[in-house]
Amino acid sequence: KLAQVAWTKALLRHRRSVIYDDDNKNGSTMLAKQPLIYANSAHPGAVATDIFGKDTLIPRKFFDLTFWIQQRVLWSAEEGALTELFLGVATEKLRENNYQGKYFHPQSVEYDHPFVSNDNIEIQDKVWNLCEELVKEYL
Repeated sequence: KLAQVAWTKALLRHRRSVIYDDDNKNGSTMLAKQPLIYANSAHPGAVATDIFGKDTLIPRKFFDLTFWIQQRVLWSAEEGALTELFLGVATEKLRENNYQGKYFHPQSVEYDHPFVSNDNIEIQDKVWNLCEELVKEYL
């Protein structure tokens, strides 16, 4: 999650062009020159999945016990998806609050990540450069 937050903040600094809604065709009360692209990061929360269920190294009885606990304590997959869905479809709220480079926890709560602030450009650039290095042969 740290890398996701750092990369998102770096994206906002590195993007070369931004598409703006300056003609206000929809008649909303938003200010002119609002970006049409919003980049944010999100954590789905602790979601009950069977991610370890197919691992043959984990004894079945241990998995059964942890699965039983997960079903009673953790978010369901549907609940875990709510924050990402919010960021994907709540366009008016994103515009109204100018949500850019923010980090969201379940359920759609803005959260300041303690390790990646807007001022910590060094971490942002390290993550950005690593990602560029990993994909350069595919571009």
